[in-house]
Amino acid sequence: MSPLADLAEWVAGRKLSAEEALRYEVYARWVPGQGETKGTNPLLPEANRQMEVSRALVAALGYELGGSISRLSEGGGGGAYVECMRLTGDEFRERLAAAMRRILQDEIHHGRARVHGFAREWIKSDEDVATATRWLRAYMA
Repeated sequence: MSPLADLAEWVAGRKLSAEEALRYEVYARWVPGQGETKGTNPLLPEANRQMEVSRALVAALGYELGGSISRLSEGGGGGAYVECMRLTGDEFRERLAAAMRRILQDEIHHGRARVHGFAREWIKSDEDVATATRWLRAYMA
């Protein structure tokens, strides 16, 4: 189970049902053929907006390039994890901080590890840099 699901069960004081645990599930990126069920979630309007950008990105540049651009963003929310890691003062904050440490250790290197390969494979001109930058900014916003 994920560190945040463990925290949610601790807060609830019981095991969560599968339905409860998956209530906020949504895919991070649009993948052609994945269906709509994971592409939107009425409880997550910002994730839905990101999925719309992801869909437009793939439509404009194709799945291979669009997916490569969106994967550069992984670890981009690392600052939020770092700030949450610093929480102290009560058991909830300390448990949340521990969960964020575990997540950050996994996430922080993903995007950065892809940059050189992305540049080598996809960047051939200043226009390629501008296109990738424009889409990455839109995706991360």
